[in-house]
Amino acid sequence: MTHPLRLLWLCSALFVVLGLGFVFFPGSLASLLTSGEPLTPAALTDLRASYGGTSFGIGLLLGYAALRPRYLVLGLLAALAVIASGGAARLYGVLIDASPALTTFLWLGAEALLCVLLLAALWKTRQLDLD
Repeated sequence: MTHPLRLLWLCSALFVVLGLGFVFFPGSLASLLTSGEPLTPAALTDLRASYGGTSFGIGLLLGYAALRPRYLVLGLLAALAVIASGGAARLYGVLIDASPALTTFLWLGAEALLCVLLLAALWKTRQLDLD
């Protein structure tokens, strides 16, 4: 198994676990990640759907791409797009909202690291014979 493929499996697993966590424990995860908890049942439902369902679905798609060699590059690009977009939005929030929690910076660091690893994996796929 190549480094790019292992990284894609890792991203898939992270999204699946995060998604399931938000589906089944939205309040606890929101509190852990943001130092605040949703206050209404509607907010919990939205977290389950927006974070849970979407993250779980992305994880499944990345896993499918990891199972198919011809989709490896597409899967890596998809993971990079989703993680970089989340990081960019988080950074914008830090700049605009001006009072981030420590966990915000931990997430930013993790997103930046994953983006670097994904870019390196994409670079490496240029050297592999994927056809």
